[in-house]
Order: sequence, then C-alpha cells, then structure tokens
Amino acid sequence: MANSIVSNAAQCYTDFMKVLFFHGGPGFNSRPESQLLSERFASEGLELILWNEPSTLRASGPQFRETDAYSNLLFYAEEFFLRHYEGSPLAIMTHSFGANPACYLAKKHPEKIAEIFFIATGLALPIIDKNIFRFTALDYIAREDERGRDLQKIVDQLSETFDQNTEAAFGIVSQNPYYFDYYWHNQETKKIYASHFADPRFQFDVISFLAVRRSFADIDLKNSRVPAVAIYGKHDIVVSSTIEISMLQRKFASLKSYELAHSSHYPHVEQPDEVLAILKQELSLLKNRPIQINASL
Repeated sequence: MANSIVSNAAQCYTDFMKVLFFHGGPGFNSRPESQLLSERFASEGLELILWNEPSTLRASGPQFRETDAYSNLLFYAEEFFLRHYEGSPLAIMTHSFGANPACYLAKKHPEKIAEIFFIATGLALPIIDKNIFRFTALDYIAREDERGRDLQKIVDQLSETFDQNTEAAFGIVSQNPYYFDYYWHNQETKKIYASHFADPRFQFDVISFLAVRRSFADIDLKNSRVPAVAIYGKHDIVVSSTIEISMLQRKFASLKSYELAHSSHYPHVEQPDEVLAILKQELSLLKNRPIQINASL
C-alpha cells in the first residue's frame, strides 16, 4: 500500500550539501562540468558529485552494454545515487537527457531525494530531435549545402519513434561542424566547454548514443511529491520549455520554473552564478519545510 512519509527537510540542508549531477546526452559525460563548476559550487557550500554514463570509450567506470543500453544506464545511475546516499536526502541536478534517470530515481527512491533541479530538460525526445534536424538543415541550406535538402526530406517523413529515418538524420547532423553552435547563446563559453572533450576518453560516444536511444522508454512517473525546479535558457531552440514544463507538471506535483535571459541549452554553464543562486535559494527553503513523500511499503 502507499503511505506518506513526512521528513524534516532540515536534515538535508547542511553547511556542505551533496548535489548529484546527471549530464545530458546520451553519449556525453560530465567532464566539462567537473572542470568548470565543481570549485565554484564548493565555494558556495555545495559538493557537486558528477556521474558519467556507461561508455565504450572508457575502460574504467560503469560497464557499457549495447543490447539493453538504456536499462543498463538506469542501473548504473541508481548505483551511483545509492552509493552516495548516507541517510540524508540528496539534491539532484540534471541537464537535458539526464532528466530521465532523475525521474527513474524519483519513482524508485522518493524518500531519499531532497529536491531535483532540472536544467533544460530533455523529455520530449521526438520534438527535440525535430528541432535539431530543422536548425541543422537550415544551416546547411544557408551554406548552399545539398545535405540541407536531404535532411529536410527525412524530417518530413519522421515518425515519433527512433527508427532508421531518425538515425539517418542524426548521421547528416553529425557531418555539420556548426550544429553545436546552436546549443549556445555565448559562443566563447561554448569553445571553453567543448575544449574539455579533447581527451579521447571523454569525447562523444556515438555507439552509446545510438544504443541508448534505440532502447529508450519513458519513465512512468505521475504526481511525485519530490520537490522539483526547472531552469531553462531564454534562447534555447533545442527544447521547448513550454512542452517540457507541461511534461514535468504531470510527473511532479510541485514544480517551480525559471527562465534565464542570457543562456540557451546550457544555462548552468552560461549563467552558473544565477543557477547557483536558484539552488541555494530553493534548498534553503527546505530547512523548515516538511516534505511529504508517497512511498510504496
């Protein structure tokens, strides 16, 4: 049966609180955030602990499995979460696709989570795919490259599933050296961020990306009592904040949302101080607020 657990949230906001970070992707990792954000968070009393998904590029770390890549990703996300849980609820911060393992954890371990901070959520994958294909096609067309027409033809035939057409479209996207520019409002910040992928172990893993997307399934989470905050960049053309917020509102009973004026798909990197301020403000509100969690006993 489902019972309500009431927890004094004061225990989960200490002088130095853990924040578990789940990166976007799939196929990416947390290497840039580890280099750019860890010290900044620590200076504000937050220990940023960064997860890396299973990858074919790294011999150490979570073991990659191609046949059931998405369930394997969730398995290791849960293992990472439980390894760092020491009795007090943990804060979670996610970027883009990282929202999916966070929803999985909210479903399985709600009483262990203080709050989830969703950055530029990547839940509506078919819509996100089409957004990426459209702006990449337009970029090709503007450069008088025939691949723009080829990509547009595929977009016109897309279904809502990750099928051969979708994979073919991503193949054309990957050939465009400018497509990642459209994820950013500040191109200089993008260059700094991207420089941290130079190590071959932390480059984009195409095999992981394809395997996870082929085996992906939405997390069936409804009206979770875990407190949730969504943060989007005003200039983001990768995700639709309106659609993403609507999806989050179905999954979480309590949701606050923020829009940052000077960022796109990476607000935690383009405006880290503003994101930190939101985290500290929201976590401080938990000090004297009891959290009611629905848990199956």
